[in-house]
Amino acid sequence: MEQIMIYVGIDWADDHHDIHITDDSAKILEEFRIDHSCDGFALLHSNIANHQASPNLVLVAIETSRGLLVHELLQKGYTVYAINPKAANRYKDRHVLSKAKSDTLDALSLGNILRTDRHLFLPLKPLPDVSQETSLPVSRKSQ
Repeated sequence: MEQIMIYVGIDWADDHHDIHITDDSAKILEEFRIDHSCDGFALLHSNIANHQASPNLVLVAIETSRGLLVHELLQKGYTVYAINPKAANRYKDRHVLSKAKSDTLDALSLGNILRTDRHLFLPLKPLPDVSQETSLPVSRKSQ
């Protein structure tokens, strides 16, 4: 598989997410919707892997900095950027005259923000892995 950078725009919603995957040439590689579930996340990772096997070459733009999906993306090793929804709407307005709401168009805009203006945003940092059990010292009371 060729070593190309891909850009994933995710229009976040409570129960589903619209996804747009593009590359440096702005070619649409894939558009799809996933449920906010383990199966949906698995489909997302599978579709990303169809275009890029190296997580370090996958940049993801999403409209939130928190939640299970963001955690999942960071754990997979993707570089994730939280884009303010207002910034995404302003970017979309530069390219589309219609004010109609479209989750697919929002996902496209998010991916293209990273493709053209990534230098204006900072990637999210993964939280430290707290899944390992730690032992805390036990104090003994002296009698």
